[in-house]
Amino acid sequence: MRGQTTLKNRSTRAALAAGAAAFALALAATPPAAAQDQIDDPQLSPMLFGPTEKEKREKERLEREAQEQALEDALG
Repeated sequence: MRGQTTLKNRSTRAALAAGAAAFALALAATPPAAAQDQIDDPQLSPMLFGPTEKEKREKERLEREAQEQALEDALG
């Protein structure tokens, strides 16, 4: 009887270990950059999430260029 119980425990442990390994492999296969791509995705509604970091940087760059142009025009 004892030999059968040990065999069942070993096969259960092996199945659990295989499942855990498969889960770890699935997590490792998902690139972290994919999550950031979803966050910065322009398809997401800005009404829900606000502007993306890329849009914020672009707006700041355009404002800075406009200020520089206005300063050049005032001095020039």
